[in-house]
Amino acid sequence: MGDFDLSGVVAAARRRADLSQRELAALSGIPQSTVAAAESRARSMQVAVLVRLLDAAGLRLAVLDEDGAEVRPFDSRAARDNAGRRFPAHLDATHPDVVDPYVSRPRYDRPADRKAGFEWREGRDRRRSRDGAVPTRHVTAGEVELRRLDRRYGRQPAYWARREGIVRELGVPAEVARATDPTPPGWDPAPRARSRGAAGTD
Repeated sequence: MGDFDLSGVVAAARRRADLSQRELAALSGIPQSTVAAAESRARSMQVAVLVRLLDAAGLRLAVLDEDGAEVRPFDSRAARDNAGRRFPAHLDATHPDVVDPYVSRPRYDRPADRKAGFEWREGRDRRRSRDGAVPTRHVTAGEVELRRLDRRYGRQPAYWARREGIVRELGVPAEVARATDPTPPGWDPAPRARSRGAAGTD
């Protein structure tokens, strides 16, 4: 890890796009003097301005971790509390019945009293140590709603016939929807398989 080489990045962007300073300035709507000052290390540049400059050169700004993997922005669809506020980003926000022993068996047949919850550091660190995994994101509002629907209607074959469409409507990634598939105890998978197959033939 080292200092960010703004001068080198601007020069590399112009090189890749085959643009002069004046041409890049015109394409990005940034004064040519700003481009020149950044390249000569005479002046720094705001991130928003750099993003515009890179976009004009056909590039984008990314944040990488120590292994070189890209760090994606925090999901704007992340679940919020009942007052519409974000949960603390450094804690693990997830389904209310996962983090709160008092709602370990929530009434999913009622409007949710709590849309999501989060673990304090002590409990979070114990679970992370036990599971050997650190979540990189909070659950989304769509995932919370899917969990509610799964637990309310999960024993009805008709629900599974249309669950795939519900997953798409809620914007839940397919891999997440599969991972949260509850498969209730004692549930016979055969009706689900038949109903899903029937749904594909409509």
